[in-house]
Amino acid sequence: MLLWLVGMTAALVLIVGWGFGVESVRQLHSSFAAMAPSTALCFLIGAGSLIIAGREEKPEKRRILIGGAVIIAVTAAADLAIIMSGAANGVDMVLQPGAAEFKTVSMAVATATCFLLFATALVCMTRESPGAIFVCAATAGLILSSVAVTGYVFDASALVEVSVFTAMALHTAAAFVLLFSAVLMLRPATGWVFVLTGEGGGSESARRLFPGAIILPFALCLIALMATNAALFDANFRLSVLAIAMMTLLSAAVFWYANVQNKVEHKLRDALADRDVLIREIYHRVKNNLQMTTALLMTGANRVSDDDARELLLATTKRIEALGAVHRLLIASRMPSNVSADVFLKELCENIFTGQSDAKGRVRLDLEADQAPIHIDLAVSLGLIANELVTNALKYAFTDRAAGVVTVRFRTTDANGAVLTVADNGIGATTLFQNAETNGVGARIVQGLVRQLGATMSVAAEEGTVVVINIPTDALKGELDG
Repeated sequence: MLLWLVGMTAALVLIVGWGFGVESVRQLHSSFAAMAPSTALCFLIGAGSLIIAGREEKPEKRRILIGGAVIIAVTAAADLAIIMSGAANGVDMVLQPGAAEFKTVSMAVATATCFLLFATALVCMTRESPGAIFVCAATAGLILSSVAVTGYVFDASALVEVSVFTAMALHTAAAFVLLFSAVLMLRPATGWVFVLTGEGGGSESARRLFPGAIILPFALCLIALMATNAALFDANFRLSVLAIAMMTLLSAAVFWYANVQNKVEHKLRDALADRDVLIREIYHRVKNNLQMTTALLMTGANRVSDDDARELLLATTKRIEALGAVHRLLIASRMPSNVSADVFLKELCENIFTGQSDAKGRVRLDLEADQAPIHIDLAVSLGLIANELVTNALKYAFTDRAAGVVTVRFRTTDANGAVLTVADNGIGATTLFQNAETNGVGARIVQGLVRQLGATMSVAAEEGTVVVINIPTDALKGELDG
């Protein structure tokens, strides 16, 4: 709609104003500047390019926009060059040197500048993402043309006296305001327009405040000007009144926004507190269910006569206990989605050692872990991996040794990842990984969890067994796929 208004205004000026010589169309008032033919033509090309491009496919749309931008930019640049060189009063006078009208009517410097900004915006619109240059060009053009419109409203003669705006017509300035507004609205997902048209609470507040931020200062200044012209008070007192009024309005806006912000933050704190209570309750119920499952498995293991079946049930019990340790610590954690690596691994490994009666007294645990927060997703995987590796070391590494040490290390790295190391100084066996096809349930669990974390694992068996798992950044932060 805005583009059609611009196009029809330009066509009216060209055909009726210049074609049929109706002076009131090209010059709205005797004290105002007139719209030059080159200006009207550039408006017609600009609005037409956007209207036609909106109906075409991508390749044609790009050619139309670039073609329109080139014509407008060349015209505006030529006008600026001619004016600055002093050779003529603009491009219209060069094209029609015999026409007396163009000694006073020309494309203003501000008009040519706005057309260059518009041409820049058109070129940027041919990209998938117009970017900051598009926003800056369109916004600068909108501000520049708004200054001209406001100047006409307050004092047209004072505006014309400014060299940049000399010869810029009122309908030229208004057409630019419409044109740049349309350009910005055609790319609503870019820049400050996105903030204004978005769906968030901030955008809703902006939509409520923005009209007032535009209309109130304008209205106050207009009222002050009218009061001064009516001799109600002088110009200096007018400035004082305006300063006080603007300070009052801006202060009111600041306090209103602060009050809204406080209410929002209060609601967010309440919501977060409720969420934490709910999450901790869920963790508590999961922990209780895991304890019940462990008790049932232990009862079943005590009644099974087959040694292999009993061992499998007991191993499954230990895996469930590892999950239970995660949820016990999450309930007590300050952040209900994170546990501290050192506290978690210490509790887990001590529970494993306590459950291995054969290792009591002769195998020592050497644990070092960073006090790093780890997300629940990683904690569950890490607990299961550590459970398998430590249990494997206690069962197989010291079968013919009187004593030994199992070492567990968890370190964060400079690359924002982490490294888990489980080592022993036993016989150097890799039982957990040697027979994965037949009885390597633990091996398959470890290898599957390593893949799920996107980590890498290396196993060495020289003077004991050393398993090193490199955990990437995404896994450490809990950003796991699937």
